[in-house]
Amino acid sequence: MRCFKFLFLIFISFQIYADTYLVMPTNAVTAEVGVGDILEVEVINQDGNEVSLKENRLGKIFYILEKIEKNSYRVVVSPNKSADKDKVEMNIFEYRGFKFNQDLENFTNEYVTKEIDIDLENVTINYTYDIVLILVITIIVWYGPRLYRKYNEKKKIKQRKKFLIKKINNIKTRNDIEEIYKYKKEWKDLFEISGETYKQIIQKINTIQYKKSWNDEDRNIANKAIKKLKGLISGI
Repeated sequence: MRCFKFLFLIFISFQIYADTYLVMPTNAVTAEVGVGDILEVEVINQDGNEVSLKENRLGKIFYILEKIEKNSYRVVVSPNKSADKDKVEMNIFEYRGFKFNQDLENFTNEYVTKEIDIDLENVTINYTYDIVLILVITIIVWYGPRLYRKYNEKKKIKQRKKFLIKKINNIKTRNDIEEIYKYKKEWKDLFEISGETYKQIIQKINTIQYKKSWNDEDRNIANKAIKKLKGLISGI
């Protein structure tokens, strides 16, 4: 839960909120500004934040040609006629120090009115998708490595059991039988063998494995022990 809260706070801190920008001419403008005029302007964030422009426009009037300095831009007067009139702009641009000609008055008046009337406090943002995404990522980060380790452990156990079954099914020599005793702990743990029968099987193999040579009786004891052990192991 703490991890989720932490991730959610990080997510909220990176949300984009509206900034109010003041756009002014770098040099005093006495003549009317018309379509196609190229100007140098200064942009100031009136909210005290850094100027961070995500698009290549300064509102509906100016199109950015290039960035000159930190907050200085060279722009061309190019009204955005194709803009959706019902689209709510996230950033607010206020023009100051310009004298726009009559052709641009409708753009400036309409634009400023629309931007000033925006009530950001009542804008509803649906975080459902983002919360679900954060939860999914949290679960993957938290449980992913654990599930992967368990998968690897099960895979190794399966491979080891396959190896041991192959061993016991391909006994041909005395050395093969003695190796069965060598893996006595793994027989017990991996195949969950327990009880008195298993102990007797291991003891019988142990009593004969150190003999210099085996006679018929010893070989008979070993073969019976292996047969009983196979009976205890599932999958054979």
